[in-house]
Parts: sequence; structure tokens; C-alpha cells
Amino acid sequence: RKVIKKTTLLYTISDMMKEDYHRMLRVPCKVLYKFPDLSRNKGIYLANDKKQARFIFTGNIGDGRWLSLSALAKILKKHQYGHLDIFTATPITKEINDALNISGVSSIHDPISQQEVIQLQAKADILVHVESFNLKNKLLVRYSISTKIMDYLCAGRTILAIGPKDIASMEYLRKNEVALCANSVEDIDSLISNLKDNPEIINSMSNKGIDF
Repeated sequence: RKVIKKTTLLYTISDMMKEDYHRMLRVPCKVLYKFPDLSRNKGIYLANDKKQARFIFTGNIGDGRWLSLSALAKILKKHQYGHLDIFTATPITKEINDALNISGVSSIHDPISQQEVIQLQAKADILVHVESFNLKNKLLVRYSISTKIMDYLCAGRTILAIGPKDIASMEYLRKNEVALCANSVEDIDSLISNLKDNPEIINSMSNKGIDF
């Protein structure tokens, strides 16, 4: 509040943060996002007529995110649809390993370089963004929009976003209609079932981010 008294303009990282900070602090606010990499080579997505899809997640799985990934993996196993590859630098406990290393369904891998991430995303059918449904973790990230989301938008691939509806990242993706959004375990189940029965959804969603 001492800083705010000397402030003429405050940059925030999401519309939700902008609205709340303006209301609480009575200072002019603007949103400043990470700028997408427009020089990135956008691979054209080939029509998905496969019976399986490759889901890829890269990044931190701490703060309860691994539980959301585990829910996704269990549903993929239930529907016998697709494989989830997780690349992360987060320390892996036995509990996390048991939840995410599921034979034939999901695998945990060591972290890779940013250039390797770009190459990997070009091989994916679906890029996964997750946040925790746990209240404490939800409050930690409620204003945040991961820089990874901007990278996803450049990749020309379908985005599957899993998390509470009342946090900034999920609101951003839903409002701009650039991702398949699941706000509960039941939503994940319904989305995966629908994708399995209608793979053309992946084709139609693949360029949403680039168009946006």
C-alpha cells in the first residue's frame, strides 16, 4: 500500500487481477501479457483419424497440479484412449510416481530444453494445462496466467485445460474459446469420451490459438 500511494499505473497479469486490484487499491490498472512468439514455426496439424491421441504436459506439477494430471490419466485408462507424457523438473515422490506412471497410459519424463519442448509440442495431438482444485492451491494461482499458455497458443495444437473455473487462466482460455476446458473430474470424463467418439474435434480446435 505504501508503493501504491506513489503509483500512477499498475500493470497486472490478468483481467481478474486488474479488476480486484483496482477495486481494492483504487489505482489505474492495465493488463500486461507475455507476447506470443510470432517467429515460431507453426507445424500444420495433420487430420487426426487415429483411435488414440498423444497428450503432452511440460512444466511444474507441484501445488497439487499432479492430482489433476492423475485424474486425467485415470480417465484415459477408463476410456482406453490416448497416452499422457509428462515432462517436469518437479521432484517426484513415491506418491506422485504411483499416481502418474501408469503402464500404457501415462509416463513421467525428465525435463527438456525449450527447443526440445517446441519440437515435442509439434508431435502432440493435445497440449495439457492443469491447475489444482484444492482451495489453498487454487488461491495461490487465482490471478496467474502461465507463460506456458502463450507458448501453447503458438503451437497450433488443441489445448485441454483442467482446473477451477474461477481462476484467471481458466477464465482466459474459456472466454477466448481457445481451449477445451474441464472444471471438474466429471467434465474431464465427458470431454475425453467426446474426443474418443469425435476425433474431428481435435482437428477443428488445433488452429484456434494461432487464429486468436
